[in-house]
Amino acid sequence: MINQNQFLLDSGFWGFLYKILTPVEWLQTWIMKIVHDFFVMLGMSPVGVSWILAIIILVLVVQACIFPLFYKQIKSMRKMQALAPKMQRIQNKYKGKTDQASKEAMSRETMKLYQDNNVNPAGSCLPMLIQGPVFMSMFYTLSAIPYIANGKRDPLGAFDVATAKQFTQTDVFGIVSVTDNFTRAATAGKVVIGVFVFLMCFCLWLMQYINMKRNMAAASMNKQTETMQKAMLWLFPVMYIFSGASFPFAVLVYWLTNNVCNLCRTLWQVYCFPTPGSPAAEDKEKRDHRNENARREKAGLPSLEEEALAKAKEEAARKANQGFQRQQPVRKRTDIKHLIGRNGEVVDALQQLTRLAVQQKTGERSHLIVDVDGFLKRKRQHLRDVALDAIDAVKESGEPMDLKPMNSFERKVVHDVVRDEGLKSRSHGEEPHRYVTVYLRNKNEDNVEEEEVDDQE
Repeated sequence: MINQNQFLLDSGFWGFLYKILTPVEWLQTWIMKIVHDFFVMLGMSPVGVSWILAIIILVLVVQACIFPLFYKQIKSMRKMQALAPKMQRIQNKYKGKTDQASKEAMSRETMKLYQDNNVNPAGSCLPMLIQGPVFMSMFYTLSAIPYIANGKRDPLGAFDVATAKQFTQTDVFGIVSVTDNFTRAATAGKVVIGVFVFLMCFCLWLMQYINMKRNMAAASMNKQTETMQKAMLWLFPVMYIFSGASFPFAVLVYWLTNNVCNLCRTLWQVYCFPTPGSPAAEDKEKRDHRNENARREKAGLPSLEEEALAKAKEEAARKANQGFQRQQPVRKRTDIKHLIGRNGEVVDALQQLTRLAVQQKTGERSHLIVDVDGFLKRKRQHLRDVALDAIDAVKESGEPMDLKPMNSFERKVVHDVVRDEGLKSRSHGEEPHRYVTVYLRNKNEDNVEEEEVDDQE
């Protein structure tokens, strides 16, 4: 990129990548041009600080646009952190199991945990995937302008040759030009660039330091993690020193502004949304406690400590009156549904077992009925509705109607309803496909029951 005769970011892989990002680059050039023209309209010189302010405003606009994504990223990370203990339990459950069935079961349980808690594991990564190309485009745009000015590159968006030349003529109080880097700048310019590089590196270092010291839970810190954090704390700022020295001053303005914004955003995140278990989270808990007590005092309500003391006294009084035996939990009514089974299969089995037990004890066949949670009552009503619908259909069409296969109990309920309504019915087929057919009763037909003996039971 420092080749004065060829813009290297337009060749090879980078050329392909930045070609894809052309719409973003085009939009950024127009934002800079509009902001520059606005400051000129206010009376500032078209060459000079107005372009520096345009770069700063461009960074702030981009930061404002991606802030909702950053906020969403924080929310997603907090949800993932809250699920960490449950995730750990799932991992421990399948620890050491390498068979395919265990891997699939672990994957299913993990996905169910995400779905039940409305968590997207990629939610914290998506904002980064969007932010990266945006800031890459800003870097490309500011690096390309000098090449547009000297005719080595085609115009880009709002920057034609004339606008680009106007931009490249900009300097900061006559000390350093926006196109100067550390090697080409004069002594005073080298000092300014050095200060910018130092501030840029310091912002990055401070951001990493705050995250490491204030926003990491002690439970998650181990030797490997601590070593990695320390490496990041010093490695990235050092890399910035060498890269920053080769970049044009305009890029350094953008980079320093961006790092200051990131630092402010980190301070806000650590203050408002700290990692659970971290020192910052402990401070926030104390701060929230003080604020809540202040709010209650202003509203004339008891403090949190007074409320806790009152609850403790109530609990002590309850134990004194009722004893110290722990109250047994009330079982949910959903447990009883296991005694019903699918389509009443368990109820039917219990009924048959009970009848057999009674028959073995008495020697006589029993017609005992077993019901669970009103299941048979609801089933009878449903079968009655089915039978009445069939009767209406037969009366309207005059043709017999076959019902779906039923067991003996279900057929008996249908036969009784049909008989009470003055029609006749008959069972056909073999178990378990035995079904009931409903007919119209002929006028000259006597009132003889048509139902089989097994259906009467």
